[in-house]
Amino acid sequence: MWWIVFLILAIILVLLLCLFHKQIRVFYIGLTKHRRIQKNLYQACKSENYLIINDILIQVNEDKFRHVDTIIIGNQYLYVVKEAIWLGKIEGFRQDEKWRLYYKGTLDHVRNPFIENEKKINRIINVLPIPANRFISIVVLADSATIDSIDLESQKEFLCKEDEVITTIKWIEKNAKQKAWTPQEVESMAHLLYEHGLHSEKLLKNNKKRGKKNES
Repeated sequence: MWWIVFLILAIILVLLLCLFHKQIRVFYIGLTKHRRIQKNLYQACKSENYLIINDILIQVNEDKFRHVDTIIIGNQYLYVVKEAIWLGKIEGFRQDEKWRLYYKGTLDHVRNPFIENEKKINRIINVLPIPANRFISIVVLADSATIDSIDLESQKEFLCKEDEVITTIKWIEKNAKQKAWTPQEVESMAHLLYEHGLHSEKLLKNNKKRGKKNES
């Protein structure tokens, strides 16, 4: 009798894999590439003596919080790095709220990562006492996605492949004319971001607890 149950479960599993194959693959790619990108960035930043902070939570308002993938503090600029981990071909324009994502005959719409990063930079400005012109927006495109071209009018926005991020930062720093931050200033910024992230995590946790109490 047990083999009938096993057969039914196996058939159900196969059906689920067939129905949700794309979703499962996208989830797997997103998880593995997120870890790989952050690991590679960490190692590269360490060799270049750049300070890097991953997965920091920024408070938007009393009840709203958003994650920032990566913040890299260079010698003259602060780089906010947004990961674009998709599966397929991307088409769109810089000003578009959403871009088109094509994969095996299907069409999806994804949020424009530059607009998302722009919002995150505005939130970080409320945390750090540095002007907006010291921020650089970098979108790193995972190798599971392709894109023909995106016209970026701003000199503070860059679209990079996975292995181009640090090379791009080094080029920006080499050609920049800003006054370099002192080690004390870098340490102060890192401390403010770290403390804000911890405080945001605590607030979010408390908000979730209050939500559960209200439901009970």
